[in-house]
Amino acid sequence: MRDVFWRAIGQVGNQVVGLAVYEAAESAELGERAPELLTQTMRRTRAQTAALAASAQDNSATTPAKPAQN
Repeated sequence: MRDVFWRAIGQVGNQVVGLAVYEAAESAELGERAPELLTQTMRRTRAQTAALAASAQDNSATTPAKPAQN
């Protein structure tokens, strides 16, 4: 691994997510592409999380509640 890396942190739902991109020693430099890669990953993660939350909310309206276990 090179000593070159980029990091990002952002909120996804009610969680804080940290992302990091490291350049491999034998790979081409990421340069200006790295921040956009992190931004795209965060956007996709947020979108997928929102879709899953909406789906879970939709299913909860049609799925009978499970009895509580003691």
